[in-house]
Amino acid sequence: MISYDYAGYGISPRSPSEEMIYQDLETVLSYVVAELGYQLWEIYLWGFSLGSGPTVEIAKRYSTLGGVILNSPLASCLAWLDSSPEKPAMGYKGPDLFSNITKISEVQTKILIMHGESDRIIPCAHSKSLFQKLKASRKPPTDDTSNEWLILIPEADHNDIPSIIASPHCELRKKIKGILDFMYVAKKMEKRNAKGDLKEKYNQEPDALKRIFKGVRINHIGALKKDGLLESINNKKEPVS
Repeated sequence: MISYDYAGYGISPRSPSEEMIYQDLETVLSYVVAELGYQLWEIYLWGFSLGSGPTVEIAKRYSTLGGVILNSPLASCLAWLDSSPEKPAMGYKGPDLFSNITKISEVQTKILIMHGESDRIIPCAHSKSLFQKLKASRKPPTDDTSNEWLILIPEADHNDIPSIIASPHCELRKKIKGILDFMYVAKKMEKRNAKGDLKEKYNQEPDALKRIFKGVRINHIGALKKDGLLESINNKKEPVS
């Protein structure tokens, strides 16, 4: 499991922006492939809340990823502001941001969407609309299996799902594990049987990621470490978010 700070969050340098956040996740993905030696089909992207934005964008770029998990995602920032992209709220007239609803149909790997029906920050209607858009854009599977799943948890608020599934005896946990196991086996078989353009993607996408990883962002972290910033943070008594 690898987590990361967006640019401008936590101890990460630079200023946050939509494009920079996409770059952050793509850089982490390139690190996992180039430095840690994982194959793309072994990797799942898990995007929570705003993190669903970079997850959908990067999954759209790399179709040979193992799978995608969207945890309490938003349809888009504009949809979140006013529940409808056609009616901007609070006088906002700028461009939409993290528009998952217009991108999700371009994601080719299997997707699991989870949302709490008691979510008071991002209503579960966002996940329902994403799932409907996804289903409408995809061809039905050739067998009885699925390409996408939507799980709604009645008692869950925005931040509750990880704690709910933490119990090893939780039925929801078992269901999610079953879906992820299926994703893994299905992707492994897809790679094994890949031919033509699909086989080329399995070769080309990891190579493209390896070229991205040139150590530029890692050098920033190295500079921080050299300056003693990380050490001073770790030695603080108060919690650091």
